[in-house]
Amino acid sequence: MITYIKDNEKEFEKDIYTHLRAHNGQFDKGAAFGERYFYLVEDNEMLAGVKIGYSWSWGSFKQLYYKDVTALQNLMCAVSNYFKDVVTGLKLYTVVEDRYNDFLKIGFEHKGILKGTERVRSSLYATCEKFDINGNPTNVVESEKPIVEYKLEEFDKKFNEDNNLDSDSERVSYVAFDGEVFAGGVVGFIEEDSMYIDLLVVRPEFKGNDIGTNLMSMIEEEATQKGVKLFSLGTAEFQARPFYEKLGYKVVMTLPNNPVGYECYTMRKLKED
Repeated sequence: MITYIKDNEKEFEKDIYTHLRAHNGQFDKGAAFGERYFYLVEDNEMLAGVKIGYSWSWGSFKQLYYKDVTALQNLMCAVSNYFKDVVTGLKLYTVVEDRYNDFLKIGFEHKGILKGTERVRSSLYATCEKFDINGNPTNVVESEKPIVEYKLEEFDKKFNEDNNLDSDSERVSYVAFDGEVFAGGVVGFIEEDSMYIDLLVVRPEFKGNDIGTNLMSMIEEEATQKGVKLFSLGTAEFQARPFYEKLGYKVVMTLPNNPVGYECYTMRKLKED
């Protein structure tokens, strides 16, 4: 008999990750992953800096600071030169229009807008897949680990504070068991009136028992009671797009080769009042 519990203390989150990685590992073999730091430095002053996280053949921005567009362009020139043989592309998600426009100026391409809600701003999405950003990368330092004296984290934090990007999110998770055996789990994060479904897995031997459907129903029901109107998630071609479509989610954006050879989908569902 399948039983369900709420995982308030993250007690079973490691089990969710373990079984999700086991599934994904059948398809993302050889995909590069890791982190890299880049700093544009002149006269011991950091004019721009970025922390890039990369997985599933794409790089994304984890921390970012730049003094002006020229500094950003020179920094991104070095970043694109480094990653052109490592990943499919670089992707930017931001709700800050000025930052988005700066990236378009240096050669990133507009890919779409994920419409927000009354309480959550719309997200702007751009990518660089040609790795042809012009600039002068001479003074850019690349590192596997953060260089503390450049204080990138502090600059990034101040940007977030100045642009009201530090709103807290609430973690919600449910897990399923067959007796004492972990069968599946789901994790989502509530921000204002939106929820992002971050993780969902059902072990292969337990599929066909409506576990995924029940987990999604539980997490959506709690979120709805807390005022959530918009649900979103990401899923790869080898994961669960048809399953989510049955639950009312629709594809609003597609990212190719994420990982290489497969598409990745951004899906959303708006709750009716």
